[in-house]
Order: sequence, then structure tokens, then C-alpha cells
Amino acid sequence: MEDLTEVQRKQIRIMDHYGEDRQLEKLVEECAELIKAVMKSKTIDDNVVEEMADVKNLLEQFELTQIRLGETIAFIVKTKVDRELERIKTYRKKWTRGV
Repeated sequence: MEDLTEVQRKQIRIMDHYGEDRQLEKLVEECAELIKAVMKSKTIDDNVVEEMADVKNLLEQFELTQIRLGETIAFIVKTKVDRELERIKTYRKKWTRGV
């Protein structure tokens, strides 16, 4: 645990205190608040940023306290990014051919 930042250690303490079930409920609540903020502002304003930070905090708590969750998420993110870039590449080929 000595490789962790101070904030990461605090995230672990928070998760340990509240527990996974409570933090899952909190994650749902914060995701809903983020959705509402985005729908209301339609831009990245201070409220949206605040809600993004709340969601990010909770996601980090889970990543830090669940074995290999961070690695699994990173793998899935890479796969999804690669797939989307492949879609863009295919779209551009079709568009430049006039299809």
C-alpha cells in the first residue's frame, strides 16, 4: 500500500467505512445526478464537473478495493476505444468512396 497516493489511501478508508453495498447505492445516486446536470446544462459547466468528480471518486474506490477490477476496466476501455477507432476508419473509407 506504500505505492498509493494519499488520496488513494483515503479512498480505500472511505470504502472500508461505508462498504460496497452502500457505495454502490451512492454510485447510482451520483450517476443520476450527473445525468441530470448534463441534461440541464448541455455543456460542461461547474455543476457537471462537480458531478463527474463524485462519480470518478466512487469508481476509484471500487477500483482500489476490488482485486483486478482496475485491470479489467482498463482492458475493456482499450477494447472499446480500439473498436470505435475501427468504426471511424470504416466510416471514413465508405464516406471517401461515396458509399
